[in-house]
Amino acid sequence: MFDPAKLRQLREDKGLSQGQLSKAAGLGRNAVSRLESKARGKRIQHSTIVALAKALDVEPEALEEGETLVEAPPAEEKRYDWRYG
Repeated sequence: MFDPAKLRQLREDKGLSQGQLSKAAGLGRNAVSRLESKARGKRIQHSTIVALAKALDVEPEALEEGETLVEAPPAEEKRYDWRYG
């Protein structure tokens, strides 16, 4: 299901206003405002989610409820220490 909190966080992370995101996604002027404030648990059209995701440059799944997968940082390179064989 769609998660309004994730939409808001992604939008803010990109430095976009609600109006800017609405325009970029090809939605009505107040669409993002309505989605962020009243959409929890409601069904949102897939095409709307896809448009928002595209405008935010994320996968549509990034706007769904549940844990967000965070890519782990690269592991430190292990170097051979000649002193310890």
